[in-house]
Order: sequence, then structure tokens, then C-alpha cells
Amino acid sequence: MSELELPSNLSVEFGAYVHFAYYIGKYLIQQCPEETCNEKRLVEWYLDHFRGLLSQTNASASKLQMLYSKLVNNLVRDECLTVAEETPEGRMLRKHPSFFVWAWRAQAKSHEYNVLNL
Repeated sequence: MSELELPSNLSVEFGAYVHFAYYIGKYLIQQCPEETCNEKRLVEWYLDHFRGLLSQTNASASKLQMLYSKLVNNLVRDECLTVAEETPEGRMLRKHPSFFVWAWRAQAKSHEYNVLNL
């Protein structure tokens, strides 16, 4: 399975990245005013809701926070998210117009199934 390499020898499987992208996009659409949200809030929400699915479950909370904060940068680079505004509290992010969240649903659900049925 392909993996995305991140600094400090942390990595995440591509399926986990797709899962993260799908649920962050869905959260922005359903829960955030004007589909814009602070990046720290997005990462905290994801870690709170999907801790059991994370491939790095043995990692500390701070390492997971760092890992998924780095993945936000990948989502921006991959045009899943766009930076709406830079604030002293961090970046405000929104779903990129060309990111069709629903198209990643099957892969995200497949990843959940594979992780939960190991």
C-alpha cells in the first residue's frame, strides 16, 4: 500500500489520507458557517472522532496532532482545501471548488472497513 511520507519518520497510508480528506471536506460542508473553519479545529475534530481508525494509534496525541496538521498542508497542495484567510490563530480553510468530496466516499468507507476488520 502506498504511503505519504512526512517529517520525523511519520507516515500515513494513502487510504488513511483519503479518509482524512473525505471527512474533513464533509465536516466543512455540514458543520462550518460558509464552509470555512480554523485548521486546528478541523484536526482536533478529526482526531476526536476517528482516533480508533488511525494507523498511528501508538503515537502520542502531540505526534498525531503534528501528523494530521502536516496532512492539512497536503490537502491544500492537492487542491482539496484552499486557504480562505490567514489569522493570528491559524489558517481559515475551505473546501476547494474542484474537490468533489462525494467522489472519495467509497475509498474512505473501504479504508474504515479494512481497519475495523483486521
